[in-house]
Amino acid sequence: YAEHKRDADLAVQRRAASFGSRCSTVILRPQIFAGPTVHNYMIDAIRGEPSHNEKVGKWLRKKGKRMVVLTGLGGKQRERKFQFVHVDDVARTIAYFIAHPGVPGKIEAFNLTGSGESLSVTRCCEISGTKIIPLPTRQLIGALLKAAWSVGASDMPPDALPYVLGEYTLSTKALQSRLGADYSNVIRFTNEQALRAAVNSADALSLGSAV
Repeated sequence: YAEHKRDADLAVQRRAASFGSRCSTVILRPQIFAGPTVHNYMIDAIRGEPSHNEKVGKWLRKKGKRMVVLTGLGGKQRERKFQFVHVDDVARTIAYFIAHPGVPGKIEAFNLTGSGESLSVTRCCEISGTKIIPLPTRQLIGALLKAAWSVGASDMPPDALPYVLGEYTLSTKALQSRLGADYSNVIRFTNEQALRAAVNSADALSLGSAV
């Protein structure tokens, strides 16, 4: 996924350069999309959602069961930080740049996240009500992730292990500077509000106890 994002970013830069001064270009580099209708493997994992597509996942959902969040041992693992961006804020940001294009021929790139503080794994799971289970080794976490994927209980692929155990935060100072006084009207959701909008969706609220 990270490689695809990088390749897409570079492809846009190359294509934009070929236009010269005929257009301005803005590249947005968003954090984890969130919102009531959003489904991606990070949001679904935080919500504890079983697979939407496989038989085992559908059976678990029918039974009202939830998956758990796996972390390494120690407080540092549970305090890893994540950021989210509400899809409505993404739409407003795109609309803003359409209405306020940059200098023709210039390529601008901006990180895009919710405002306010980033959220720890612990805080994310407090908000979602999802159980955290600490495990002693990366290999064990990877094996369980692969098993859940293989039997169809989870939509999170085994290749996502670096995201499961990593920490990813971005600075939005450049975006704040570009939007100026309009920033608070464009980015209306904090990281926590964006996540809450996702975990308070009807799908998430229909889930029950952990598997």
